[in-house]
Amino acid sequence: LEGVKAYGEHYFTYSFKKLNSEEVSEKLTFAKLYEDFDWIVAMGVHVDDIDLYTQEVGKRMENLIGEWVFRLLLYIGGLLLVGFAVLYVIDKKHLHSSTRSLQTEVNMDLLTKASSRRSGVNHLSAFFQMYQTTLESPTLMMFDIDDFKKINDTYGHGVGDEVLMAISKTVQHMIRSSDQFIRWGGDEFVGILPGLKEEQVISFGKEIAQAVSEISILAKDREVRFTISMGFTFFKESDGSYEDALKRVDEALYISKKKGKNQVTFLK
Repeated sequence: LEGVKAYGEHYFTYSFKKLNSEEVSEKLTFAKLYEDFDWIVAMGVHVDDIDLYTQEVGKRMENLIGEWVFRLLLYIGGLLLVGFAVLYVIDKKHLHSSTRSLQTEVNMDLLTKASSRRSGVNHLSAFFQMYQTTLESPTLMMFDIDDFKKINDTYGHGVGDEVLMAISKTVQHMIRSSDQFIRWGGDEFVGILPGLKEEQVISFGKEIAQAVSEISILAKDREVRFTISMGFTFFKESDGSYEDALKRVDEALYISKKKGKNQVTFLK
């Protein structure tokens, strides 16, 4: 009471029987004076009960901490799985992009954007195998640029490259998407043209030759013009491979050269 009178409230301990028991133990009590009512209200708890309570709370905390640790580990594991999944998708996409880029480099001539010779060999082989089954041959076309060495020697290889690119672009605009256009090597190109009829070959070749002859490139303040010589053929039953047909179309090209260049020759 002296403590409550002095401070209005007071913590103290004393020995007291436990509820419904003859056991006496130390009790921690808090008392407070409510002046409006002139009451002192006290509330206490046995010290050993506090120990039991703290032990119970400790166990609950341990369980709660264990549960939260488990949830945290699940969350971290989920994040890691999502991270690995994202990395896998990115890596797979990058691999696909790299593979596609590599295939493009292998299958395309980077200067002219025509198919590469390696790709052309595969296409010729596939078309010849199909011909052996169906006996339906695509038209084979071969051409090169007349006096191309003279163009390089006179204006430089940079202008020569421009000529190659301009011709390739022109021809690719004139053929169909189902046709194959291949840079065979140097200034020599090969075309595989399914569905082009024999009676259409010469007129089609002349159209291409005419379109190429109308191209002009400015070099050293001069207008550079050029022409191509062309050869055409089909697969024949006597051909042992596509190479036999290539020799024949090359011969047709040579005949066009002998006839004065800027010519179209078809050999059956």
